Amino acid sequence: MKRDVPVRKNPYKGINLNKKNITFATNLAQAIFGQNI
Repeated sequence: MKRDVPVRKNPYKGINLNKKNITFATNLAQAIFGQNI
């Protein structure tokens, strides 16, 4: 039971991290280029 919980949470955390990384990358691009992409 204890092993199943982190395994199920990991994919959701990975998706959330990917979304945060994409938004962070777009924010960096906007800050560097000064343009809205």
